[in-house]
Amino acid sequence: MIRFLHTADLQLGRAFRDVSGDRGARLREYRLDVVQAIGRVARHRQAQFVLIAGDLFDAHTVDDRTITTAAHHLSAIGLPVLVIPGNHDPGGDADAVFKRASFRAACGDRVRVLLSQDPVPLLNGSAVVLPCPLLSRHTLRDTTEHLTNDFGRDVVPNGVRIGLAHGAVIDFAREEEGATNLIDANRVSVAGLDYLALGDWHGTLQVHDRAWYSGTPEPDRFKNNDPGNVLLVELDGSGAVPRVEKVRVAHTRWVEHEATVHSDEDVTVLSEWVGGVESPTNTLVRLTLDGALSFEGSGRLDTLLTQWGNLFLLLKREGEIRTAATAEELAAIATAGPVKTAADRLAAIAGGATVQAGDAALALQMLHGIAAGGVA
Repeated sequence: MIRFLHTADLQLGRAFRDVSGDRGARLREYRLDVVQAIGRVARHRQAQFVLIAGDLFDAHTVDDRTITTAAHHLSAIGLPVLVIPGNHDPGGDADAVFKRASFRAACGDRVRVLLSQDPVPLLNGSAVVLPCPLLSRHTLRDTTEHLTNDFGRDVVPNGVRIGLAHGAVIDFAREEEGATNLIDANRVSVAGLDYLALGDWHGTLQVHDRAWYSGTPEPDRFKNNDPGNVLLVELDGSGAVPRVEKVRVAHTRWVEHEATVHSDEDVTVLSEWVGGVESPTNTLVRLTLDGALSFEGSGRLDTLLTQWGNLFLLLKREGEIRTAATAEELAAIATAGPVKTAADRLAAIAGGATVQAGDAALALQMLHGIAAGGVA
Protein backbone atom coordinates (compact mmCIF):
# COMPACT_ATOMS: atom_id res chain seq x y z
CA MET A 1 0.00 0.00 0.00
CA ILE A 2 1.15 3.54 -0.80
CA ARG A 3 0.46 6.20 1.84
CA PHE A 4 1.41 9.88 1.52
CA LEU A 5 0.41 13.41 2.52
CA HIS A 6 -0.79 16.00 0.07
CA THR A 7 -0.64 19.72 0.88
CA ALA A 8 -0.27 23.03 -0.98
CA ASP A 9 -0.60 26.81 -0.73
CA LEU A 10 1.27 27.37 2.51
CA GLN A 11 2.37 30.78 1.17
CA LEU A 12 5.02 31.15 3.85
CA GLY A 13 6.02 34.74 4.51
CA ARG A 14 2.63 36.14 3.53
CA ALA A 15 2.14 39.77 4.57
CA PHE A 16 -1.26 40.08 6.23
CA ARG A 17 -1.87 43.75 5.55
CA ASP A 18 -5.15 43.85 7.51
CA VAL A 19 -3.42 42.39 10.58
CA SER A 20 -0.62 44.66 11.69
CA GLY A 21 2.05 44.50 14.33
CA ASP A 22 2.57 41.52 16.59
CA ARG A 23 -0.67 39.84 15.50
CA GLY A 24 0.38 39.82 11.85
CA ALA A 25 3.73 38.38 12.92
CA ARG A 26 1.87 35.64 14.83
CA LEU A 27 -0.03 34.70 11.68
CA ARG A 28 3.22 34.38 9.76
CA GLU A 29 4.69 32.23 12.54
CA TYR A 30 1.62 29.98 12.54
CA ARG A 31 2.20 29.33 8.85
CA LEU A 32 5.74 28.18 9.62
CA ASP A 33 4.52 26.14 12.58
CA VAL A 34 2.03 24.28 10.39
CA VAL A 35 4.97 22.73 8.51
CA GLN A 36 5.94 21.08 11.78
CA ALA A 37 2.32 19.99 12.31
CA ILE A 38 2.34 18.36 8.87
CA GLY A 39 5.53 16.54 9.83
CA ARG A 40 3.91 15.22 13.01
CA VAL A 41 0.92 13.92 11.04
CA ALA A 42 3.22 12.33 8.46
CA ARG A 43 5.17 10.44 11.10
CA HIS A 44 2.18 9.51 13.25
CA ARG A 45 0.18 8.21 10.28
CA GLN A 46 3.24 6.48 8.80
CA ALA A 47 3.22 8.34 5.51
CA GLN A 48 5.98 7.40 3.10
CA PHE A 49 6.43 10.83 1.49
CA VAL A 50 4.93 14.33 1.34
CA LEU A 51 3.78 16.23 -1.75
CA ILE A 52 3.50 20.04 -1.85
CA ALA A 53 1.48 21.14 -4.88
CA GLY A 54 2.83 24.66 -5.30
CA ASP A 55 2.97 28.00 -3.47
CA LEU A 56 5.15 26.87 -0.61
CA PHE A 57 6.21 30.53 -0.40
CA ASP A 58 4.11 33.64 -0.88
CA ALA A 59 6.66 35.42 -3.07
CA HIS A 60 10.29 35.46 -4.11
CA THR A 61 10.82 38.42 -1.77
CA VAL A 62 10.35 36.48 1.48
CA ASP A 63 13.11 37.04 4.01
CA ASP A 64 15.98 34.62 4.58
CA ARG A 65 14.79 33.72 8.08
CA THR A 66 11.48 32.45 6.69
CA ILE A 67 13.26 30.54 3.94
CA THR A 68 15.78 28.94 6.28
CA THR A 69 13.18 28.05 8.93
CA ALA A 70 10.86 26.53 6.31
CA ALA A 71 13.65 24.46 4.79
CA HIS A 72 14.72 23.26 8.24
CA HIS A 73 11.16 22.22 9.16
CA LEU A 74 10.70 20.40 5.85
CA SER A 75 13.97 18.55 6.27
CA ALA A 76 13.05 17.62 9.86
CA ILE A 77 9.96 15.75 8.63
CA GLY A 78 12.41 12.94 7.92
CA LEU A 79 10.64 11.73 4.75
CA PRO A 80 11.01 12.53 1.06
CA VAL A 81 9.30 15.89 0.45
CA LEU A 82 8.59 16.78 -3.18
CA VAL A 83 7.73 20.39 -3.96
CA ILE A 84 6.64 22.04 -7.19
CA PRO A 85 6.62 25.82 -7.66
CA GLY A 86 3.27 27.57 -8.06
CA ASN A 87 2.15 30.96 -9.31
CA HIS A 88 3.36 32.70 -6.13
CA ASP A 89 6.83 31.11 -6.25
CA PRO A 90 7.38 30.21 -9.95
CA GLY A 91 10.55 28.26 -10.52
CA GLY A 92 11.81 29.85 -13.71
CA ASP A 93 12.44 33.36 -12.40
CA ALA A 94 16.06 34.42 -12.01
CA ASP A 95 15.38 35.45 -8.39
CA ALA A 96 13.29 32.37 -7.58
CA VAL A 97 13.20 31.66 -3.86
CA PHE A 98 14.16 28.03 -4.46
CA LYS A 99 17.45 29.13 -6.00
CA ARG A 100 18.59 31.03 -2.92
CA ALA A 101 21.63 29.65 -1.15
CA SER A 102 19.83 29.96 2.20
CA PHE A 103 17.11 27.57 1.02
CA ARG A 104 19.41 25.04 -0.62
CA ALA A 105 21.77 24.96 2.37
CA ALA A 106 18.98 24.17 4.87
CA CYS A 107 16.98 21.68 2.81
CA GLY A 108 18.95 18.51 3.19
CA ASP A 109 18.79 15.58 0.80
CA ARG A 110 15.16 14.61 1.41
CA VAL A 111 13.59 17.86 0.18
CA ARG A 112 13.41 18.13 -3.60
CA VAL A 113 12.05 21.07 -5.58
CA LEU A 114 10.93 19.74 -8.95
CA LEU A 115 11.69 22.34 -11.62
CA SER A 116 11.32 19.96 -14.56
CA GLN A 117 8.61 17.61 -15.81
CA ASP A 118 10.88 14.58 -15.38
CA PRO A 119 9.13 11.65 -13.64
CA VAL A 120 10.30 10.96 -10.10
CA PRO A 121 10.28 7.28 -9.06
CA LEU A 122 9.63 6.52 -5.40
CA LEU A 123 9.60 3.50 -3.11
CA ASN A 124 11.77 1.35 -5.36
CA GLY A 125 9.47 1.85 -8.33
CA SER A 126 6.21 1.23 -6.49
CA ALA A 127 5.14 4.78 -7.33
CA VAL A 128 6.05 7.61 -9.66
CA VAL A 129 5.33 11.32 -9.26
CA LEU A 130 4.67 13.19 -12.48
CA PRO A 131 5.38 16.87 -11.78
CA CYS A 132 3.78 19.84 -13.55
CA PRO A 133 5.78 22.79 -12.18
CA LEU A 134 4.93 26.40 -12.93
CA LEU A 135 8.06 28.12 -14.18
CA SER A 136 6.31 31.46 -14.74
CA ARG A 137 3.57 33.15 -12.75
CA HIS A 138 1.05 32.78 -15.57
CA THR A 139 0.84 30.43 -18.53
CA LEU A 140 -1.87 30.12 -21.16
CA ARG A 141 -1.18 26.40 -21.58
CA ASP A 142 -2.60 23.61 -19.51
CA THR A 143 0.18 22.81 -17.06
CA THR A 144 -0.65 19.08 -17.27
CA GLU A 145 -0.84 18.74 -21.05
CA HIS A 146 2.40 16.75 -21.22
CA LEU A 147 0.79 13.97 -19.17
CA THR A 148 -0.29 11.13 -21.43
CA ASN A 149 -1.00 7.50 -20.66
CA ASP A 150 2.53 6.60 -21.80
CA PHE A 151 4.35 9.41 -20.01
CA GLY A 152 6.64 8.09 -17.29
CA ARG A 153 6.00 4.40 -17.96
CA ASP A 154 9.52 3.99 -19.28
CA VAL A 155 10.72 4.97 -15.79
CA VAL A 156 8.08 3.13 -13.72
CA PRO A 157 6.08 0.71 -15.88
CA ASN A 158 3.54 -0.58 -13.36
CA GLY A 159 3.69 1.62 -10.27
CA VAL A 160 1.11 3.99 -8.81
CA ARG A 161 0.94 7.13 -10.98
CA ILE A 162 0.60 10.43 -9.11
CA GLY A 163 0.27 13.80 -10.84
CA LEU A 164 1.42 16.94 -9.02
CA ALA A 165 0.10 20.23 -10.38
CA HIS A 166 -0.87 23.80 -9.51
CA GLY A 167 -3.65 25.66 -11.28
CA ALA A 168 -7.38 26.03 -11.82
CA VAL A 169 -9.50 23.08 -12.90
CA ILE A 170 -11.91 24.24 -15.60
CA ASP A 171 -14.47 23.05 -18.10
CA PHE A 172 -12.73 23.80 -21.37
CA ALA A 173 -16.07 24.28 -23.13
CA ARG A 174 -16.56 27.38 -20.97
CA GLU A 175 -12.99 28.59 -20.89
CA GLU A 176 -12.64 32.37 -20.68
CA GLU A 177 -10.30 33.95 -23.20
CA GLY A 178 -6.98 34.79 -21.56
CA ALA A 179 -7.44 32.52 -18.54
CA THR A 180 -4.15 31.22 -17.15
CA ASN A 181 -2.76 28.21 -15.27
CA LEU A 182 -5.60 25.96 -16.38
CA ILE A 183 -5.91 22.25 -15.72
CA ASP A 184 -8.29 19.81 -17.38
CA ALA A 185 -9.73 17.55 -14.68
CA ASN A 186 -10.12 14.90 -17.40
CA ARG A 187 -6.33 14.61 -17.38
CA VAL A 188 -6.72 11.99 -14.67
CA SER A 189 -8.34 9.61 -17.13
CA VAL A 190 -6.29 10.62 -20.17
CA ALA A 191 -2.99 10.08 -18.38
CA GLY A 192 -4.04 7.01 -16.43
CA LEU A 193 -3.37 8.72 -13.10
CA ASP A 194 -4.18 7.01 -9.84
CA TYR A 195 -4.22 10.36 -8.06
CA LEU A 196 -3.81 14.03 -9.04
CA ALA A 197 -2.56 16.24 -6.19
CA LEU A 198 -3.63 19.81 -6.88
CA GLY A 199 -2.80 23.23 -5.49
CA ASP A 200 -4.13 26.76 -6.07
CA TRP A 201 -7.64 26.56 -4.56
CA HIS A 202 -7.30 27.39 -0.86
CA GLY A 203 -10.06 25.10 0.40
CA THR A 204 -10.19 21.32 0.49
CA LEU A 205 -12.09 20.19 -2.58
CA GLN A 206 -12.59 16.96 -4.52
CA VAL A 207 -12.88 17.59 -8.27
CA HIS A 208 -12.69 13.99 -9.51
CA ASP A 209 -12.77 10.59 -7.86
CA ARG A 210 -8.96 10.65 -8.19
CA ALA A 211 -8.20 14.39 -7.97
CA TRP A 212 -8.25 16.71 -4.95
CA TYR A 213 -7.24 20.19 -3.90
CA SER A 214 -5.78 19.92 -0.41
CA GLY A 215 -6.37 23.60 0.32
CA THR A 216 -4.06 25.69 2.44
CA PRO A 217 -3.18 23.98 5.74
CA GLU A 218 -3.42 27.32 7.57
CA PRO A 219 -6.48 29.47 6.70
CA ASP A 220 -5.69 32.91 5.30
CA ARG A 221 -9.02 34.56 4.47
CA PHE A 222 -12.68 34.80 5.37
CA LYS A 223 -14.02 32.16 3.02
CA ASN A 224 -16.04 29.15 4.05
CA ASN A 225 -14.40 26.60 1.74
CA ASP A 226 -12.93 24.16 4.29
CA PRO A 227 -9.28 25.27 4.63
CA GLY A 228 -6.89 24.15 7.35
CA ASN A 229 -6.42 20.52 6.35
CA VAL A 230 -3.77 18.21 4.98
CA LEU A 231 -4.83 15.14 2.99
CA LEU A 232 -3.74 11.61 3.88
CA VAL A 233 -3.95 9.54 0.71
CA GLU A 234 -3.82 5.75 0.57
CA LEU A 235 -3.64 3.59 -2.56
CA ASP A 236 -3.58 -0.20 -2.50
CA GLY A 237 -1.82 -0.26 -5.85
CA SER A 238 -2.01 0.79 -9.48
CA GLY A 239 -5.64 1.21 -10.54
CA ALA A 240 -6.98 1.19 -7.00
CA VAL A 241 -9.40 3.93 -5.94
CA PRO A 242 -7.63 6.30 -3.55
CA ARG A 243 -8.80 6.65 0.04
CA VAL A 244 -8.52 10.30 1.06
CA GLU A 245 -8.79 11.52 4.64
CA LYS A 246 -8.81 15.14 5.75
CA VAL A 247 -6.58 15.77 8.77
CA ARG A 248 -6.94 19.10 10.56
CA VAL A 249 -3.64 20.92 11.20
CA ALA A 250 -4.60 24.61 11.37
CA HIS A 251 -3.82 26.86 14.32
CA THR A 252 -6.27 29.64 13.43
CA ARG A 253 -9.97 29.98 12.59
CA TRP A 254 -11.42 32.70 10.36
CA VAL A 255 -15.06 33.19 11.34
CA GLU A 256 -17.83 35.32 9.86
CA HIS A 257 -20.86 36.36 11.90
CA GLU A 258 -23.81 38.60 11.14
CA ALA A 259 -26.09 40.15 13.75
CA THR A 260 -29.01 42.58 13.79
CA VAL A 261 -29.00 44.64 16.97
CA HIS A 262 -31.96 46.72 18.13
CA SER A 263 -32.00 46.27 21.90
CA ASP A 264 -29.99 45.46 24.99
CA GLU A 265 -31.22 41.89 24.63
CA ASP A 266 -29.72 41.73 21.14
CA VAL A 267 -26.40 43.01 22.48
CA THR A 268 -26.52 40.32 25.16
CA VAL A 269 -27.17 37.63 22.54
CA LEU A 270 -24.19 38.90 20.53
CA SER A 271 -22.04 38.87 23.67
CA GLU A 272 -23.07 35.27 24.37
CA TRP A 273 -22.05 34.32 20.82
CA VAL A 274 -18.63 35.84 21.39
CA GLY A 275 -18.36 33.96 24.67
CA GLY A 276 -18.96 30.69 22.84
CA VAL A 277 -16.13 31.15 20.35
CA GLU A 278 -13.45 28.53 20.93
CA SER A 279 -9.82 29.64 21.19
CA PRO A 280 -10.63 33.34 20.68
CA THR A 281 -6.99 34.42 20.79
CA ASN A 282 -6.38 32.27 17.69
CA THR A 283 -9.59 33.38 15.95
CA LEU A 284 -10.10 36.12 13.38
CA VAL A 285 -13.66 37.42 13.17
CA ARG A 286 -15.45 39.44 10.52
CA LEU A 287 -18.48 40.83 12.33
CA THR A 288 -21.22 42.41 10.22
CA LEU A 289 -23.67 44.43 12.30
CA ASP A 290 -26.93 46.12 11.40
CA GLY A 291 -29.56 47.86 13.50
CA ALA A 292 -30.14 50.84 15.75
CA LEU A 293 -29.47 51.37 19.44
CA SER A 294 -30.07 53.99 22.07
CA PHE A 295 -27.21 56.15 23.35
CA GLU A 296 -26.81 53.81 26.30
CA GLY A 297 -26.98 50.70 24.12
CA SER A 298 -24.49 52.14 21.63
CA GLY A 299 -22.08 52.97 24.45
CA ARG A 300 -22.36 49.46 25.84
CA LEU A 301 -21.77 47.90 22.42
CA ASP A 302 -18.78 50.15 21.74
CA THR A 303 -17.22 49.09 25.04
CA LEU A 304 -17.77 45.43 24.22
CA LEU A 305 -16.36 45.83 20.70
CA THR A 306 -13.20 47.30 22.19
CA GLN A 307 -12.90 44.35 24.56
CA TRP A 308 -13.53 41.85 21.77
CA GLY A 309 -10.97 43.58 19.56
CA ASN A 310 -8.38 42.97 22.27
CA LEU A 311 -9.51 39.37 22.71
CA PHE A 312 -9.58 38.11 19.13
CA LEU A 313 -6.54 37.81 16.91
CA LEU A 314 -8.49 40.13 14.62
CA LEU A 315 -11.93 41.73 14.85
CA LYS A 316 -12.95 43.22 11.54
CA ARG A 317 -16.19 45.17 11.92
CA GLU A 318 -18.47 45.85 8.97
CA GLY A 319 -21.98 47.24 8.61
CA GLU A 320 -23.53 50.05 10.63
CA ILE A 321 -25.31 50.47 13.94
CA ARG A 322 -27.42 53.61 13.84
CA THR A 323 -28.11 55.67 16.92
CA ALA A 324 -31.80 56.08 17.82
CA ALA A 325 -32.20 58.09 21.01
CA THR A 326 -35.03 57.16 23.33
CA ALA A 327 -37.53 59.79 24.47
CA GLU A 328 -35.90 59.72 27.90
CA GLU A 329 -32.46 60.34 26.41
CA LEU A 330 -33.73 63.27 24.36
CA ALA A 331 -35.47 64.73 27.39
CA ALA A 332 -32.25 64.45 29.36
CA ILE A 333 -30.53 66.83 26.96
CA ALA A 334 -32.94 69.73 27.58
CA THR A 335 -36.62 70.31 28.24
CA ALA A 336 -36.84 73.85 26.85
CA GLY A 337 -34.89 76.64 25.22
CA PRO A 338 -32.43 76.72 22.34
CA VAL A 339 -30.66 73.52 23.36
CA LYS A 340 -33.94 71.59 23.13
CA THR A 341 -34.66 73.25 19.79
CA ALA A 342 -31.25 72.18 18.51
CA ALA A 343 -31.71 68.68 19.91
CA ASP A 344 -35.11 68.28 18.28
CA ARG A 345 -33.75 69.46 14.94
CA LEU A 346 -30.80 67.06 15.16
CA ALA A 347 -33.15 64.21 16.08
CA ALA A 348 -35.28 64.91 13.02
CA ILE A 349 -32.25 64.91 10.74
CA ALA A 350 -30.82 61.78 12.38
CA GLY A 351 -34.09 59.95 11.78
CA GLY A 352 -34.13 60.82 8.10
CA ALA A 353 -32.44 59.32 5.07
CA THR A 354 -30.12 62.20 4.16
CA VAL A 355 -26.35 62.07 4.06
CA GLN A 356 -26.30 64.27 7.18
CA ALA A 357 -28.12 61.65 9.28
CA GLY A 358 -24.99 60.06 10.67
CA ASP A 359 -23.36 63.37 11.60
CA ALA A 360 -26.60 64.53 13.23
CA ALA A 361 -26.83 61.35 15.32
CA LEU A 362 -23.21 61.81 16.46
CA ALA A 363 -23.83 65.45 17.36
CA LEU A 364 -26.93 64.48 19.29
CA GLN A 365 -24.97 61.85 21.21
CA MET A 366 -22.32 64.46 22.05
CA LEU A 367 -25.01 66.80 23.34
CA HIS A 368 -26.37 64.01 25.51
CA GLY A 369 -22.89 63.40 26.93
CA ILE A 370 -22.41 67.08 27.71
CA ALA A 371 -25.80 67.33 29.36
CA ALA A 372 -25.04 64.24 31.44
CA GLY A 373 -21.76 65.81 32.54
CA GLY A 374 -19.72 63.11 30.81
CA VAL A 375 -17.95 62.56 27.50
CA ALA A 376 -20.00 61.28 24.57
